[in-house]
Amino acid sequence: MKFLFTLLVLFFSTTVFAYEEMYYCSHVDSGGFHNKGNGYELLLLSLKKFKIKIDFSNLTIDSKDLNMEKGKVGEAKCQTTHDAEFFSCNNALGRMFTINSNSLRYTFASTFGYISGTDKDTIWVAYGTCEKF
Repeated sequence: MKFLFTLLVLFFSTTVFAYEEMYYCSHVDSGGFHNKGNGYELLLLSLKKFKIKIDFSNLTIDSKDLNMEKGKVGEAKCQTTHDAEFFSCNNALGRMFTINSNSLRYTFASTFGYISGTDKDTIWVAYGTCEKF
C-alpha cells in the first residue's frame, strides 16, 4: 500500500509542475535570402522581438508572433534531447524554433519560400536570447 501511495504522489507531483511559461525573446542577428525577381540575394534582416509560450515538460510552444500557434495550421511539433537541454520545434510552414532550456539561447528559421514555387517569401535564420516575461 505504501508503494502504491508513493507512486501516486510521484506521478501527480511531476505533472503539477508542468506548465506553460511566457518568454520575451529578441534576435541578436538575422540574415537570409530574398528573391528580387531575378534570383535570390543574400541580405541582413531587421532584428525582431517576440513573445512565446513554452512548456518544456509537455513539449509545446505557442506564438502568434512566430506563426507557430496552437490549434492553427502553424502549430508546431516539438521534441527534446534525452537530457531535455535542447528543445526543438517545427511546423508545416517550414518554421523551426530551437532553444537551450538552460541558457535560453535560441535559433529560429523560416525555410518555406523557395520550395513554395512562388519565390516570394524570404528564406532566413536568426539567433538570439529569451528571458521569462
